Amino acid sequence: MEFKKLYSVWISYGLSSKFENEKNKRIKILNGYAIIWLHLILFFFVATLITQGLSLLNDHSKTIINYTDLIAQGVTALFLFPVLHLNKNYHFGVARALFLSIAFINVFAYAIFIFPGNFTEYYFLIHGGLSLSLFKRNIYPFILMVISFFLFLTPYYFFDTYSEDYIERLLLSPALRLFISLYLLFNYFKRLNHRNEKLLSLEKDKVLSDKIILQKQESELRKLNDFKSHFFVNFSHEIRTPITLIKGYTSRIESKDAENQKKLNIVNEQISNIESILNNILDLSKIDANELRLEKTQVDLEPLIKKHYINFIELFNKKNIDFKLDIDIPKLSIFCDEEFISKSLNNLLSNALKFTPKNGNVTIKIKYNTDLSISIIDNGIGIPKEDLIKIFDRFYQSKNEINKSQGSGIGLAFTKNIIEAHGFYIDAESTPNTSTQFTITIPEQFITEEIEFVNPKIDLSLNGIKNKPTILIVDDYKQLRDYLKDVLNAYHILEAENGVEALKIIQSQPIDLLITDYMMPKMDGNELIKNIKKTNLKFPIIILTARIDESVKLKMLRIGVDDYLIKPFLEEELLLTVKKSLEAHHAIIEEKDNLSNHDIIDFENQNSDFSTKIAQKINENIASSDFGVQDIADYFEISKSTLNRRVKAILGQTTQQLILQARLEKARDLYLQNPKVTQKEIAKNVGMSNTSYLFKKLKETYGKQYKLKDD
Repeated sequence: MEFKKLYSVWISYGLSSKFENEKNKRIKILNGYAIIWLHLILFFFVATLITQGLSLLNDHSKTIINYTDLIAQGVTALFLFPVLHLNKNYHFGVARALFLSIAFINVFAYAIFIFPGNFTEYYFLIHGGLSLSLFKRNIYPFILMVISFFLFLTPYYFFDTYSEDYIERLLLSPALRLFISLYLLFNYFKRLNHRNEKLLSLEKDKVLSDKIILQKQESELRKLNDFKSHFFVNFSHEIRTPITLIKGYTSRIESKDAENQKKLNIVNEQISNIESILNNILDLSKIDANELRLEKTQVDLEPLIKKHYINFIELFNKKNIDFKLDIDIPKLSIFCDEEFISKSLNNLLSNALKFTPKNGNVTIKIKYNTDLSISIIDNGIGIPKEDLIKIFDRFYQSKNEINKSQGSGIGLAFTKNIIEAHGFYIDAESTPNTSTQFTITIPEQFITEEIEFVNPKIDLSLNGIKNKPTILIVDDYKQLRDYLKDVLNAYHILEAENGVEALKIIQSQPIDLLITDYMMPKMDGNELIKNIKKTNLKFPIIILTARIDESVKLKMLRIGVDDYLIKPFLEEELLLTVKKSLEAHHAIIEEKDNLSNHDIIDFENQNSDFSTKIAQKINENIASSDFGVQDIADYFEISKSTLNRRVKAILGQTTQQLILQARLEKARDLYLQNPKVTQKEIAKNVGMSNTSYLFKKLKETYGKQYKLKDD
């Protein structure tokens, strides 16, 4: 490798960006000629030494070295080094003249003095072609070719090198034609090479021009894609609030009229479709931004599949489609994000419903050998062979009568992305007008034994609170405020349009709980909560927003909100959150009410001491992967539920969130101290065995700049 670099340096002697490409090429050729000739001389010396050594082994008195030849080769080598030196110092013209002089003198010396009568003069045949490669214009090589021809004749007519017989047999005309023919042949290849280089240069310029155009187009497409993603995200956020209102009010409408109830069911069905499309768009934008976060758990397979079967069976019955479930497998569970897997199955079943005609057949078939396969098979219109490889492309739709009137072209693309994000596989097989089969394959490493599911019943009634609590609702959308007032009709409700109005209300009258949007004019939810935290007022705060960003959620939880709900939400979910927040806050107030002023100060001090001790306990055990909520509860000698309630009341987070935040902060500090640290080292030091999960959370919380090298 070192020799290769050395030769590269020698060949490049005298090259300059200031010279035209053709001149640089001639310089490289001259360097090449000189280096090759030097190697031939070196080979000659080595061969001579070997031959002489072998000769001496056979006959100690025999000497075969031609010292004249040896001296001539040595002198030639001494003159070739200056050729390289002159080129190195940008004296190409002088170097070229010296090299050609050496070439002519060398052949002449060998033909006349060193090896006379051995036809060495025939080397002059190549001098014309040699000269052509070193000159731009052909006039000088032609002159040198003529000189070469006359020097070729010198052994015959000017020196007594050959006998009269041989001289008489020499034909001057054929010899001249041979010189001219070789010269013209070399010249032809020179012109052909020059023409090809011009074409190559034009192609290169075209490629560079195309590259610039492509880079510009790529940049514009990237900007357009970013705009598209932001547009869809913002659009989806905006439309979530009206969907929440429509969904909420329609769920409260009761109609005894069968026709009206039928229409209401259609409205609810279409609301669900819109919500599903919105969620798919948001999830696709997350996939594009590499921000999709899967919350994987062990999910019992049979209930999951049966749930989808039950959800769709009525829809299939309406089209008189025979919908079957073939699930002859043992009890299994799979490691997945149940919500996203459900979305994928819904998309596949919706497609089967859409493309299967009346009186058709659809089957969900589960097979388990080493891997697990979930197949959805129908006998619908099918997919043409040429479309089969494109159906998972975003916005691509096979051309058929059904797609002309409906469909967005994102369902299968979303499904494939979700399936592959899990580490699963999906493929499709189809015979037009006969059958179509989509199969999800789950590798064995994601399959485990059945787990038990617990579905606790929720009591939404308030406990221990006698007076009617006052809730302040802050949202710039009046219809949403009206809807929330209906949902929370068991409470005394105040309302504000933005954070500025909310602060005025909070300062003028007591409230028991605050529900606020995140995005609002004048003062948003973030600024509102910061202003509240500056006061001595303490009450539960619930964020109710369309912002689904994990980083925003974590930021809100860190500054002390009690919960973070995303629109659209379930009424029961909101009521339960409000109930638990009020009860936890009421328990703290009751505890403080039973204390004297002195005890209250002690209580506050205890809370401060509690915060210090819990932080110290977490930091002491942060490198232990076994350390958790139970360890902290044991340390304070209280139950886990009491610990969580107290931590939530004092620090605004659950104990588990507090531990995770401490691990993330420690991971960030380790990175800042040593950016070259590996993922494995950081994970070990913060007590987290799931390295990929740790760094996903680290990027979500602190930004994408925390990209660490792999082990």
